[in-house]
Amino acid sequence: MENVSIAPVVPSNSQPHPLSPPASSSLWKRVALGCFLVLAALILTQDLTGRLIGKKHQVKLAPASPTMPEMAKPRYPSGMPQETHLLRQVQIREDGRQLRGPYRTMQDTRSAGPGSYMLGDKTFWVVPFKTEGDKPAARPRYEVWIPKPVPHWLRWPVYLGLILLLKPKVRQYYQNHPLGTNKLPYLEALRGIACLVVVVTHFVWLFYREINLPIVEGKTWYDFVALHRNVPFASLLNAGGFAVDTFFVLSGFVLFLPFAGATRVDVRRILEAIVRRPVRLLGVMALVMLAVWLLRQSGIYFENSHVPPKHWTGFLGDLLIPYSTASDYCGVFWTIRYELWGSFLIYGFALLLGGRSFRWFAYPILIWLLRWDGYAGFVFGALLADLFKSYTLPTSWNWVKVCAPALFTVGLLIGLQMDHDHLQQGFDAWLSQYIPNLQLLFPSRKQGLVGAVLVVSALLLSPWLQRRLTHPWLNSLGRQSYAVYGVHNVIIYVFSCWLLLALVPLEAATTWYILPNGGWYHVAVLITFVTYLVATWGVALAVTAFVDEPCIRIAQRFGKWVVRRKEVPLSTTDSTREKSTMTTVTSAVGSPDR
Repeated sequence: MENVSIAPVVPSNSQPHPLSPPASSSLWKRVALGCFLVLAALILTQDLTGRLIGKKHQVKLAPASPTMPEMAKPRYPSGMPQETHLLRQVQIREDGRQLRGPYRTMQDTRSAGPGSYMLGDKTFWVVPFKTEGDKPAARPRYEVWIPKPVPHWLRWPVYLGLILLLKPKVRQYYQNHPLGTNKLPYLEALRGIACLVVVVTHFVWLFYREINLPIVEGKTWYDFVALHRNVPFASLLNAGGFAVDTFFVLSGFVLFLPFAGATRVDVRRILEAIVRRPVRLLGVMALVMLAVWLLRQSGIYFENSHVPPKHWTGFLGDLLIPYSTASDYCGVFWTIRYELWGSFLIYGFALLLGGRSFRWFAYPILIWLLRWDGYAGFVFGALLADLFKSYTLPTSWNWVKVCAPALFTVGLLIGLQMDHDHLQQGFDAWLSQYIPNLQLLFPSRKQGLVGAVLVVSALLLSPWLQRRLTHPWLNSLGRQSYAVYGVHNVIIYVFSCWLLLALVPLEAATTWYILPNGGWYHVAVLITFVTYLVATWGVALAVTAFVDEPCIRIAQRFGKWVVRRKEVPLSTTDSTREKSTMTTVTSAVGSPDR
């Protein structure tokens, strides 16, 4: 009998597996996802602007006030909203031209000039547009657009669905882009801790404003302000200026380290770093500017709520020069302007003096010339990078490493005086008697700059400190530090203010100067603080994954494209120390992109 071999039947690629789901289910999932995203975009647009769904009303004029004849008084139409944020979304037009507002007070409205308005009891107060000859138009016609609010039963499920949809995407990103193991985690951790100090400081400034008063009386020992005054190092909760100085010194260190040492610098590499630095800083800043502009239109942004948002043409103009205008939208971005020009200063120094022996004489001269501004911190950081790259402590000097934690503590105590040298009571006021006044040396940053230099120096010297700061959570916080720094102010003035006012019923106007009143206030602030930290961390994770780190990669490609530089492998004759230092630091916080 003839042998018959039976070959296994391999299904063709064109035929679906019998157990695989039908292709139509995948198509329906995509269609459903697309419809959901469109619905979410419509709801978000209506929530932020109120311009999609609403009703237009023709309004009549009330008799002019005898004390202010230059002001027009259109009457409120029927159906005016009661919620504060919806009132700020109401639009009023005079002869087809949109008015600016609403301003908070009559003085603000009149100072704004023609084409502005505020909300009265039953009427709008309008400064009419002028015609030729600076005379108001005769009997202008006014139209009012009243937005329709999005119902809660539709808004919150959609927003919750967006969060649940985004969460696995963020998790997948960090799984595919893990934090590199060849980094200096202790420097990344120090950056993250400094960022956390800024985040806490801005929260404390808003909800405990009296914490910065020179003398606070009538406070019991367990009160937050009293504890802040009398417990050593508790003033770290209010040390944002010192943290900013630490940022500047760290930035000078990590930006200059690739070009430090006695070796000849690569000019093309410096030019590439100069080109890509503005691109790297732009992403988070532009996103926050857009968010603040939209949130101000929504009426739920508490900071500068008396100032109406700019017209979209003005916003686009500001977006073209963000390093000059970003601080108008979010005050924390004043430091990004320093980061940009400070990086150019470091790169210019590397271009002119990098690798030259007389560069050591340039450091003190440059620090003295820049003592009036924050740029001296960048030069101090470059000096530390040069020392770190050029010299190694001999074995006989190991006692310096042992004493470095004490130097770290001294740096903290000195740096904290920058933010609290005006206090007249408490631990910092007592300690300031024994710390010399450094205002003559550094008039702008004073003790904060000296403290930051000592803290960074001690961390570079002490293996014990490095091990204590090498922690995955702290390293991750450093990775997200720019996003945390950018978004935390928005979270404060949207989410935190809303939550505190929900827990402690106050008039919205009193958020300009909130005074603690009773024990429940402190409990409400604690609840708000915890949720504020969680919300800031969650938003920063998404911003880092989808905005910040893509900007880093775009900046790298853009720099290489402009300079036309190709990656060249390190020569085998390079010393082991130089290769490990360059790989470790420039790939982490030492990279001009981080």
